[in-house]
Amino acid sequence: MMSELVYFVRTHFQRSENGLMQVLLLNALSFFALLLLKIVLVVAGYEAAYTALCQSLALPASWSAYLQQPWALLTHFWVHVSFFDTLWGLLLLHTLGQVVVHRLGSRHFVALYLLGGLAGGLLFLLLYNLAPYFQGTTVSLLGFSGSLYAVMVAAAMLAPQFSFSLFLLGPLRLKYIVGFLVLLALASLLGAEPAASIAHLGGALLGYVYVQWCEGDVWWRRYWARFRRPRKDLKVTYRNTVSWVEKKHKAPVEEANLDHILDKVAASGYESLTSAEKQQLFNAGQ
Repeated sequence: MMSELVYFVRTHFQRSENGLMQVLLLNALSFFALLLLKIVLVVAGYEAAYTALCQSLALPASWSAYLQQPWALLTHFWVHVSFFDTLWGLLLLHTLGQVVVHRLGSRHFVALYLLGGLAGGLLFLLLYNLAPYFQGTTVSLLGFSGSLYAVMVAAAMLAPQFSFSLFLLGPLRLKYIVGFLVLLALASLLGAEPAASIAHLGGALLGYVYVQWCEGDVWWRRYWARFRRPRKDLKVTYRNTVSWVEKKHKAPVEEANLDHILDKVAASGYESLTSAEKQQLFNAGQ
């Protein structure tokens, strides 16, 4: 069974344009690797080591703590500790990620996932260090909240009429579901645990900007296109520097040389000519 699992993972990572499945597999492998490590360390009596490892991968709210582990801005959205949150997130990522891949392509999905995680982490850092309401609290950010909301908002913008059938509510369009979740994240900013909500909003904002950049007719896209527009090719002209008087005096000289070459051919044959004379005779015949 292990060999089949290794073959399955290796096959998906060897395929090109398979970013969605690769992101899903990386998140799943990260979760189960940490879970297995937790079991081993806790049973062996080293639970503190597992806690320290998770803290080193999580994004701290304190700016001074972040400067001691700057890699956390990249690692925090690959680390998951809750099974049901991870499962629910992966299911959503798989479903809505297909919309993004279909409309924008696999590489854009991977870029959206990574940028969404970074945007959520950056907004988390900014608010906890600049907004007075959030200052003075010790909290860390874990999970792909920002990445998930970036993909959700992008999918809702790319396929707003896509519907989900929800229990007791019937079919609802994706744009309404995602809009409600974004508003819920906004309302949760003043709740007991606002860290995830901040990451949600950062990812949602990134998803909106990303789709506008790719498909929307917005001023910054027009400016960027104008900035990158290639310069017109330079028109190169050539001028003959030989004057008409020089040509007039040069023509009799060339004609005399040609007569001399023809006389030489008549007397001794073509093979008696030098290479320069052969070339001159060839040019005269063009």
